Amino acid sequence: MVKNILSNYLPIGAEQWVEKWCAGHRVIIEIKSARKRKLGDYRKEKSCHKISVNHDLNENLFFLTLTHEIAHLLSFAKYGKEIKPHGREWKFVFGKLIHQSLEVYPKDLQLILLNFAQNPKANFYAYAPLVSYFHHQNHPEALFLKDLEEGSLFFLEDKKFLKGEKRKIKYICTEQISGKSYIIDGLALVKLIDNDD
Repeated sequence: MVKNILSNYLPIGAEQWVEKWCAGHRVIIEIKSARKRKLGDYRKEKSCHKISVNHDLNENLFFLTLTHEIAHLLSFAKYGKEIKPHGREWKFVFGKLIHQSLEVYPKDLQLILLNFAQNPKANFYAYAPLVSYFHHQNHPEALFLKDLEEGSLFFLEDKKFLKGEKRKIKYICTEQISGKSYIIDGLALVKLIDNDD
């Protein structure tokens, strides 16, 4: 299962963990085109477990996403189908799998994952240190709204904003053409506007 196409997407050392975790289960792992709303997916079918992971993920994020989905398989197999998909049983199993496979990841990512594994989030985007790490891995030049100084002008998609004050992890920003205020997440990817622009 793993030694063929899947191994092209995994970091060195990850294959053994996938094989160990999936042993005794009929698992189909599909590599999918990029999806905006999810990185991976798990479904229990009558005769097998189906897992999908987006093809465009960096190898460490691919493995973490695959681990997330395998945690669904193992938690349902152990605790039954009545548990909540991202409830305490899943959190326990996912955290355990992260600890088991920690040495597969780079040292700087290991520290982030140790903290994340204490109370894993259902959505990778809900844990800012992971989002920041992987965005900077894939796009070293990427700028997050949280990294700009208050009063900075920036583009978000095709609109021009002025960064305002912080409210928890979000910022009140003013869209320059309409003058309307928006609350924007600090992890929004933005483009800084130089004074010359």
